[in-house]
Amino acid sequence: MGKKILILTSFVSGMGGMEKVIERTNTILSKNKKYTTRIISLSGGQSNLMNGKTKFFYTGKESWISNINGSRFPFRSGIKHLDFILHATYIFFVLIRYRPDYVVCTGFGQLVYANKIRNLFGLKYKVLSWPHFSIASGFGNIKYSTQADYCLGISKEINDEFIKSGVAPEKVIYFPNPFSRMDIIKRKNDITTFVFIGRLLIDGQKRIRDIIDAAGKVNGDFCVKIIGDGEDAELIEKYIENSPANKKFELLRGWVNDPWGLAGNPNALLLASAFEGLPTVIGEAMSRGIVCISSDCKTGPRDFIEDEENGYLFPVGDVDSLANLMQRVVDGDINPSPEIIAKSIDFFYEDRYEERLLKVFN
Repeated sequence: MGKKILILTSFVSGMGGMEKVIERTNTILSKNKKYTTRIISLSGGQSNLMNGKTKFFYTGKESWISNINGSRFPFRSGIKHLDFILHATYIFFVLIRYRPDYVVCTGFGQLVYANKIRNLFGLKYKVLSWPHFSIASGFGNIKYSTQADYCLGISKEINDEFIKSGVAPEKVIYFPNPFSRMDIIKRKNDITTFVFIGRLLIDGQKRIRDIIDAAGKVNGDFCVKIIGDGEDAELIEKYIENSPANKKFELLRGWVNDPWGLAGNPNALLLASAFEGLPTVIGEAMSRGIVCISSDCKTGPRDFIEDEENGYLFPVGDVDSLANLMQRVVDGDINPSPEIIAKSIDFFYEDRYEERLLKVFN
């Protein structure tokens, strides 16, 4: 019998970077006969909402869970402490029945009941903390990670956060997410194209307002494609209409399996986030040889980008600095080798990730 690995997650849309990483991780482990995996989503986030109100019971199916033979806990009360009790009770029965060797928690609250259930009932599994967000996100209390046997940090700065919260350094493992090696995309020469791919939030985490404002300060022949969906889609559309650069924008709404197919041949990726974990879109862009212009937010961009070498960083909220970098792309002053960009993230590619993953569970 191989080692059993249980991965717990919650409050995900099914369209984000974390879901992609869990799918890839499941694929790698499933093809190795030494391991069996089970993934449980404790809440679908927006899937439990209807007309702005919480639905207690969710009957729908989520393709990302179905594709990896996982399961979705259907209940959500919207009351924090009650949901915690519901989740803990459900996971108790899963742990007793499944008897895993490892419990991997993507949320900090999951660490609490995974550890308490283990101690109360004398179970032998290892508990791993694997968050996909930084302290700056405000999602949970990282101090609960001291209850884990090991902590997997998807960025170097998250590793630092673990240690500052009280986790012993020898229990912290640098464990960045995997990316596929992709064909290099040829850049367009006729018109400079910038692209944003992700959740449509005008402020908050993604700060798309900064991108729109920066575009209004840039001269020349260029366009900005905004690809994705989210609760601020209509606000963003209206804000673009009132921008002096309104003719420069193309808003492509909706979640698609291949957003890069819609992106075409962009000259640069734009990211203006207030916070990240390890931004998947940067790895996807760089694997295609696309130069990335990103805010220097906590955490993740610096794991990929060596400023002024394989990409460019600007301070969070500094619209003028972002506009200046965009202008340099339009003027042809920023034009690094796509091959060098793709090679610079060699450590992040799937073959290297597989080595790291199997080492964790050995």
